[in-house]
Amino acid sequence: MSADPVENETVSSAPPAGLARRFISPLAVIALLILLHAGVTLHTALSKNVTHDELWHLPVGLLILQSGEFDQDVLNPPLSRMWAAVPLRMAGVTAQRGDDGPACGSNFVNQHDDFQKWYNRGRAFHLVWTIITACLVALWAWELFGKSAAVLATLRMPPSSRRTYP
Repeated sequence: MSADPVENETVSSAPPAGLARRFISPLAVIALLILLHAGVTLHTALSKNVTHDELWHLPVGLLILQSGEFDQDVLNPPLSRMWAAVPLRMAGVTAQRGDDGPACGSNFVNQHDDFQKWYNRGRAFHLVWTIITACLVALWAWELFGKSAAVLATLRMPPSSRRTYP
């Protein structure tokens, strides 16, 4: 028996099976999906006008951060409002009380010619929660059901076409 190559043997130039899987890892797909989600959601948050009920959520959250009092509008939980108001508080923006939540919102809009900018910053700050949620969903799916489930779970979190501010 000789060690000479067989005459009919052909050398394949095609990549070995599974090579594409090594280049497109599930982690890369998950990261891409989360970035897509973040980009579309941020675009939506920055391009939409203030909605009728959103008008008072941000100023009430800012008032709570300023005063520590929760009595301006007791219809909705304060955490999301306060979170959205953090960038405003850090920038030194202020809000004044009104007779109720909507009056507080009207006061804020009347006092700040650039009010849309502040609402946009509050909306954008909520993006942090959606990214954390997407990462946790992917992690849990990966741990419980594997890589493919993590990709599908992340894919199931579509980019928001709605407003992102509660």
